[in-house]
Order: sequence, then C-alpha cells, then structure tokens
Amino acid sequence: MTGPKSIDSGTEARDGDYWEHYVAIEAWRRGAEVYMNLGRSGKTDLVIEHEGRIIKCDVKARSAVAKGYPHRYYQPATTKMDTDKPIFMVCVHPVTKQIHWHESRVPTGWEGFWDEATY
Repeated sequence: MTGPKSIDSGTEARDGDYWEHYVAIEAWRRGAEVYMNLGRSGKTDLVIEHEGRIIKCDVKARSAVAKGYPHRYYQPATTKMDTDKPIFMVCVHPVTKQIHWHESRVPTGWEGFWDEATY
C-alpha cells in the first residue's frame, strides 16, 4: 500500500498558494462567495459566485523578464480550455498586486469585477 502523492513544498508551490489565497480574499472583499480547490490537481483553483453567477478560475501570477531595469512583467499564457467547461484565468501582478482577467478570456458580465473598490 502506498501513501498519498508527494506534494512539492518548494517556493513555486508556496507562491501559487499565496496568490490563490490573495485572489480569493480580494473576490470575497468584493462581495463574492469563494470556493477553493483543496488539492493541487485540476485546472480550477477557485470557484467564484457573485450576483447569481458562478465561474471557475485559474490563478496565475505574471512573470518577470529580467532584461533591463525596471523588470517588465508579462501576462501568463492561457491554459488550454474546453469551451464546454470554461475556466477563466485571473492574473496578478506580483509587485503591484493588481488583479485582472486574462485579456483573451474575460467572462461576460464580469468585466469590471476586479476594478471595484474595496474599503
């Protein structure tokens, strides 16, 4: 009998966990209900419910390109998605902590969700 799969406890995994929790809290601050994936498997990190609408989300931090100063940050590539089961990518800037939808995958009716002020 074997035990559970090994879970990477390295920096990359912790960074991903941090950004998923950060996005979940920010969605919650905007009045949404947020359901998080318990494990690291699967394409869905969060399920967000807001004003009667529910969407699945994949959270990705933008990555830096070290050429020149200041570093430039690029939006992550989209994850291949099944059009019957859409998953929307939420991008986070690791320095400014700004959150936005991936420019090629903005869910209809959610366009300004991350622009809403939270006080």
